[in-house]
Amino acid sequence: GGVIKTALAMGLRIPEQLSVVGFDDAPISRQVWPSISTIQQPIREMAKTATRILLEQLRAGEAEPHPSMHPARVILRESIAPPRTHSA
Repeated sequence: GGVIKTALAMGLRIPEQLSVVGFDDAPISRQVWPSISTIQQPIREMAKTATRILLEQLRAGEAEPHPSMHPARVILRESIAPPRTHSA
């Protein structure tokens, strides 16, 4: 990844000095070192819900908003670590 490559070139240690999180679990996130932690959205379920709502709205002749929730999933890999503690 670009962020990881740049951070390593600057001498930063991942995840000891910088945690990196990606989005949507692209295949590259598992293929690079360190493997990238990511947030994965349920795209297929979101598309099904959007299609269902759109078809219902077309049938009913209405365009009311229909909020829906689809929980994302956090996939933990090698690119994150807890924050360091500082001694006083």
